[in-house]
Amino acid sequence: MDDNQNLLGDAPGRIAIEGRRTVYSGFRKLDAVTYRHVDSHADRLPHAQNREIAGIGEIAAVLPYDPVRDRIVLLSQVRMGAELAGVESEMVEMVAGMVDPGETVIETARRELMEEAGVEALDMVEALRFMPSPGFTTELATLFCARVDSEVVPPRTGEVSEGEVITTLVVTPEEALSALEAGQFRNSYTVIALMWFARNRERLRSLWLGEA
Repeated sequence: MDDNQNLLGDAPGRIAIEGRRTVYSGFRKLDAVTYRHVDSHADRLPHAQNREIAGIGEIAAVLPYDPVRDRIVLLSQVRMGAELAGVESEMVEMVAGMVDPGETVIETARRELMEEAGVEALDMVEALRFMPSPGFTTELATLFCARVDSEVVPPRTGEVSEGEVITTLVVTPEEALSALEAGQFRNSYTVIALMWFARNRERLRSLWLGEA
């Protein structure tokens, strides 16, 4: 039991990176990385390993919640990755965006909330950090839950200059969690955020409304 408990947490990798080069650079970049294990796995994998990693970096994600009206704000937009995977590509999502140089993650969260959901954060709490696909990308997300006024959410948002066409969805927590339970979402940010919300809904209401 104690040995298993010690393993229940991420730890520094015992590897040595021997080479890294950029093989493609566009809106995203792709790096080819060569590394070796320097721990007990070295006996099983004595040769250098090669991986291609997409460089994405830090992402700020936001789940907007109106505790007064008890409403969640979700977004809907087309995602090409889903289209090419052969699944429904009009995906229900969180507010999310890349952290720009010189910007903090919480500044990005507030900016993206206004750009994508059309509302400002009245308050914000950090929920958790996660990597959606660490085997292939450097994408590191910080999820926030923002207190918002859902009555002022516009029906459509998005930066046209960035090719965004976004529909906003103002729903009850019960509607969102029922859809989650029914397997209607495939976007990992949406799934993770709603699972976190389900566990923390009462804490948020206590924090923002003073409910016991």
